Amino acid sequence: MADLSDIDGLVLVGAGNMGGAMLSGWVTGGVRREAITVIDPNPSNSIKSLLDRSGIRHTVALPDNVKAKILVLAVKPQVMYAVLDTLAPVIDEDTLVVSVAAGKTLQYFEERLGKLAMIRTIPNTPSMVGRGVIGALPMAASAKRHAKRQTCC
Repeated sequence: MADLSDIDGLVLVGAGNMGGAMLSGWVTGGVRREAITVIDPNPSNSIKSLLDRSGIRHTVALPDNVKAKILVLAVKPQVMYAVLDTLAPVIDEDTLVVSVAAGKTLQYFEERLGKLAMIRTIPNTPSMVGRGVIGALPMAASAKRHAKRQTCC
Protein backbone atom coordinates (compact mmCIF):
# COMPACT_ATOMS: atom_id res chain seq x y z
CA MET A 1 0.00 0.00 0.00
CA ALA A 2 1.17 3.52 -0.77
CA ASP A 3 2.33 5.83 2.03
CA LEU A 4 -0.67 8.04 2.70
CA SER A 5 0.70 9.96 5.67
CA ASP A 6 1.43 13.11 3.68
CA ILE A 7 -2.09 13.42 2.21
CA ASP A 8 -3.69 16.70 3.29
CA GLY A 9 -6.97 18.48 2.65
CA LEU A 10 -9.01 15.33 1.99
CA VAL A 11 -12.75 16.06 1.96
CA LEU A 12 -15.17 13.14 1.69
CA VAL A 13 -18.74 14.00 0.72
CA GLY A 14 -20.92 11.03 1.57
CA ALA A 15 -19.93 8.30 4.00
CA GLY A 16 -22.36 5.56 2.98
CA ASN A 17 -21.24 2.11 1.89
CA MET A 18 -18.50 3.08 -0.55
CA GLY A 19 -17.52 6.38 1.09
CA GLY A 20 -17.39 4.68 4.47
CA ALA A 21 -15.23 1.88 3.08
CA MET A 22 -12.79 4.41 1.64
CA LEU A 23 -12.73 6.32 4.93
CA SER A 24 -11.92 3.11 6.83
CA GLY A 25 -9.16 2.33 4.33
CA TRP A 26 -7.66 5.80 4.70
CA VAL A 27 -7.59 5.49 8.48
CA THR A 28 -6.02 2.03 8.27
CA GLY A 29 -3.64 3.22 5.54
CA GLY A 30 -2.21 6.02 7.63
CA VAL A 31 -3.93 9.20 6.44
CA ARG A 32 -3.63 11.61 9.33
CA ARG A 33 -7.00 12.15 11.02
CA GLU A 34 -6.62 15.93 10.96
CA ALA A 35 -6.23 15.79 7.17
CA ILE A 36 -9.77 14.38 6.68
CA THR A 37 -13.12 16.13 6.74
CA VAL A 38 -16.28 14.07 6.28
CA ILE A 39 -19.50 15.71 5.15
CA ASP A 40 -22.55 13.52 5.64
CA PRO A 41 -25.90 14.52 7.13
CA ASN A 42 -26.73 11.04 8.40
CA PRO A 43 -23.80 8.63 8.74
CA SER A 44 -24.45 5.07 9.87
CA ASN A 45 -23.76 4.04 13.44
CA SER A 46 -20.56 2.27 12.39
CA ILE A 47 -19.27 5.40 10.62
CA LYS A 48 -20.26 7.57 13.61
CA SER A 49 -18.27 5.21 15.80
CA LEU A 50 -15.23 5.40 13.50
CA LEU A 51 -15.44 9.19 13.44
CA ASP A 52 -15.73 9.36 17.23
CA ARG A 53 -12.86 6.90 17.84
CA SER A 54 -10.50 8.53 15.39
CA GLY A 55 -11.30 12.18 15.97
CA ILE A 56 -11.93 12.84 12.29
CA ARG A 57 -13.79 16.06 11.64
CA HIS A 58 -17.43 15.45 10.68
CA THR A 59 -20.01 17.97 9.57
CA VAL A 60 -23.57 17.60 8.34
CA ALA A 61 -23.21 20.53 5.94
CA LEU A 62 -20.42 22.26 4.08
CA PRO A 63 -17.97 23.80 6.58
CA ASP A 64 -16.91 27.43 6.18
CA ASN A 65 -13.21 27.01 6.85
CA VAL A 66 -12.16 24.05 4.70
CA LYS A 67 -10.41 24.02 1.32
CA ALA A 68 -10.25 20.64 -0.38
CA LYS A 69 -7.02 19.56 -2.00
CA ILE A 70 -8.76 16.27 -2.78
CA LEU A 71 -12.56 16.21 -2.94
CA VAL A 72 -14.08 12.72 -3.00
CA LEU A 73 -17.71 12.58 -4.08
CA ALA A 74 -19.38 9.45 -2.75
CA VAL A 75 -23.07 10.34 -2.78
CA LYS A 76 -25.85 8.63 -4.69
CA PRO A 77 -26.03 9.70 -8.34
CA GLN A 78 -29.61 10.93 -7.95
CA VAL A 79 -28.60 13.57 -5.37
CA MET A 80 -25.28 14.54 -6.95
CA TYR A 81 -26.71 17.64 -8.66
CA ALA A 82 -27.85 19.09 -5.32
CA VAL A 83 -24.47 18.40 -3.69
CA LEU A 84 -22.44 19.90 -6.54
CA ASP A 85 -24.33 23.17 -6.30
CA THR A 86 -22.99 23.68 -2.75
CA LEU A 87 -19.30 22.90 -3.26
CA ALA A 88 -17.87 26.16 -4.61
CA PRO A 89 -16.60 27.38 -1.19
CA VAL A 90 -14.36 24.32 -0.65
CA ILE A 91 -12.81 23.99 -4.11
CA ASP A 92 -10.38 26.01 -6.17
CA GLU A 93 -8.33 25.50 -9.34
CA ASP A 94 -5.91 23.18 -7.51
CA THR A 95 -8.55 20.80 -6.17
CA LEU A 96 -8.52 17.22 -7.44
CA VAL A 97 -12.10 15.91 -7.70
CA VAL A 98 -12.64 12.15 -7.45
CA SER A 99 -16.08 10.64 -8.03
CA VAL A 100 -17.32 7.16 -7.23
CA ALA A 101 -20.83 7.94 -8.49
CA ALA A 102 -22.17 5.56 -11.08
CA GLY A 103 -23.44 7.03 -14.32
CA LYS A 104 -21.94 10.51 -13.92
CA THR A 105 -19.42 11.40 -16.59
CA LEU A 106 -16.41 13.68 -16.35
CA GLN A 107 -18.28 16.09 -18.63
CA TYR A 108 -21.17 16.16 -16.12
CA PHE A 109 -18.78 17.24 -13.37
CA GLU A 110 -16.93 19.73 -15.55
CA GLU A 111 -20.21 21.42 -16.53
CA ARG A 112 -21.06 21.91 -12.85
CA LEU A 113 -17.67 22.49 -11.23
CA GLY A 114 -15.60 24.01 -14.01
CA LYS A 115 -12.30 22.86 -15.47
CA LEU A 116 -10.80 21.15 -12.45
CA ALA A 117 -8.62 18.07 -12.35
CA MET A 118 -11.04 15.16 -12.09
CA ILE A 119 -11.01 11.40 -11.87
CA ARG A 120 -14.04 9.22 -12.34
CA THR A 121 -13.80 5.86 -10.64
CA ILE A 122 -15.84 2.73 -10.96
CA PRO A 123 -15.37 0.63 -7.81
CA ASN A 124 -16.80 -2.83 -7.40
CA THR A 125 -18.53 -4.26 -4.35
CA PRO A 126 -15.50 -6.20 -2.99
CA SER A 127 -13.73 -2.83 -2.75
CA MET A 128 -15.84 -2.20 0.32
CA VAL A 129 -13.88 -4.88 2.18
CA GLY A 130 -10.49 -4.04 0.72
CA ARG A 131 -10.49 -6.91 -1.78
CA GLY A 132 -11.77 -5.39 -5.00
CA VAL A 133 -10.55 -3.31 -7.85
CA ILE A 134 -11.36 0.20 -8.95
CA GLY A 135 -11.24 1.36 -12.53
CA ALA A 136 -10.20 5.01 -12.78
CA LEU A 137 -10.46 7.43 -15.67
CA PRO A 138 -8.63 10.74 -15.17
CA MET A 139 -9.07 13.79 -17.33
CA ALA A 140 -5.87 14.26 -19.32
CA ALA A 141 -4.83 17.30 -17.27
CA SER A 142 -5.29 15.36 -14.03
CA ALA A 143 -2.94 12.50 -14.73
CA LYS A 144 0.42 14.26 -14.42
CA ARG A 145 -0.57 17.17 -12.20
CA HIS A 146 -2.01 15.05 -9.41
CA ALA A 147 -0.21 11.72 -9.68
CA LYS A 148 0.71 11.65 -5.96
CA ARG A 149 -2.78 12.54 -4.80
CA GLN A 150 -4.33 9.74 -6.84
CA THR A 151 -2.84 7.09 -4.56
CA CYS A 152 -5.24 7.84 -1.72
CA CYS A 153 -8.46 7.02 -3.43
